[in-house]
Amino acid sequence: MSTLYRIRFGLLAAMAFVLMYAVEFPLPFFPEYLKYDPSEVPVLLGAFTMGPWAGFWIEVVKDLLFLLSGKSTAGIIGVGANFVAGAALVVTAGLLFRRGPWAGRLLPALAGGAVAMAVVMAPANYFVFLPLWGVPRQAAAPLIFSAVIPFNLAKGVLTGLITLILYPRLVSYLGTDALQEKGQKARPRPLGQGQKDPGGGRI
Repeated sequence: MSTLYRIRFGLLAAMAFVLMYAVEFPLPFFPEYLKYDPSEVPVLLGAFTMGPWAGFWIEVVKDLLFLLSGKSTAGIIGVGANFVAGAALVVTAGLLFRRGPWAGRLLPALAGGAVAMAVVMAPANYFVFLPLWGVPRQAAAPLIFSAVIPFNLAKGVLTGLITLILYPRLVSYLGTDALQEKGQKARPRPLGQGQKDPGGGRI
């Protein structure tokens, strides 16, 4: 693991934590306890430039820092739900992003990640998180369809739009992997007859 890789990892994890800590607001038409934060944007940038599993570990670090900060009003249950949602989004988007030229796969990767997050969080809330919050099963199902699935789709779309705007503008600053994604890594060409070699002669 190179020093540059560690710097990029630490910078993106720190940015994600700061966004999660400082920027949080409810979305219109959803219950106030379902709040949006843009912290998955740096995690997605990490997944796209360093690989999906790097994005997964950035997500781990971000949520651990947030839990240790004491800012979470929902405690470990809320942080756990955020982690499951974020991991579903980031790993799915990162895996889809690894296929083909980045300009043509950015939007499908973000859309696939948003759908995966909504699909994963429906059973996760029904079987795990809502019961842990004391919501009875008979009340959980209506919440899943009226709030959980629509909120996670809206969260995925909003996060995806921000990433869609930022990634093309930041890709040249995100390191070697990003440059290779753009196809900017030059390949040496063999010298032909009559061409100058680096020493100034001809072959």
